[in-house]
Amino acid sequence: MVPVKLLILGAQNTGKTALCVRFITKRFIGEYDHKKEVTYRCSRAVDQEAVDLEILDIACKESSVASLESSIRWADGFLLLYSITQRLSFLEVPQLKKLIDRTKQSLVVPAVLVANKADLEIGREVTTEEGQRLAKDLRCSFRELSVAEAVIAVEAAVFQLIRIDGKTVEGLNPTVLLLVRLAPRDTASKRKSKSKNKNKNKSKNKNKNKSKSKSKSKSKSKSKSKSKSKSKSKSKSKSKSKSKSKTRKALGFPHRSSLEKRH
Repeated sequence: MVPVKLLILGAQNTGKTALCVRFITKRFIGEYDHKKEVTYRCSRAVDQEAVDLEILDIACKESSVASLESSIRWADGFLLLYSITQRLSFLEVPQLKKLIDRTKQSLVVPAVLVANKADLEIGREVTTEEGQRLAKDLRCSFRELSVAEAVIAVEAAVFQLIRIDGKTVEGLNPTVLLLVRLAPRDTASKRKSKSKNKNKNKSKNKNKNKSKSKSKSKSKSKSKSKSKSKSKSKSKSKSKSKSKSKTRKALGFPHRSSLEKRH
């Protein structure tokens, strides 16, 4: 079981507690009298991995900076919440992200920016494009949803934070994200495939070398046979000429060279 600790931050009346309860119980409760921090615990299966999840919900306004920094140090990942009907909550997000970055002192911090109350389109004060731009500036993922309407969207936002891209979490605690645990398996399989490819290439090269040596030996044997045939033909011609000269002498004919001298 992989332990994962998440902290949910945002202004008042953005739906932080409603999101936590919705995720844990799948029920929606509209109003809360929430003044103390609450830790929600549950177990979930994400990508066939068991996750022991803790979500800390704190009241940012009542919390001191020291306690807020302590909660940030405790957490592995962050859900930054604002309401699309409350522009001030949107403007508070960059300050919270700066505090997280300063406290964590890490180049990359796993975080998802969540725009809540998407069902209240009539009272919208923050556009979807503004939320996307802010997420890009803060190096966060982005989700616009309605906690009141769909539990699937809430689960998708939380699971997105858990399985955040492995490229963005190099150097972080390996218990933060599942992909960090799954990475060694991938590298092992890659190594196996590489070794297989190397072995295949080696066998191919060996076969090529064998074929080359065979062709060379064949060419050598051919050249040897040709040279042997040439030498044999030369020796045959010499023996024929010698036999002819002997017959001419025996018959009493003069040698060709002497005839040529006379002429």
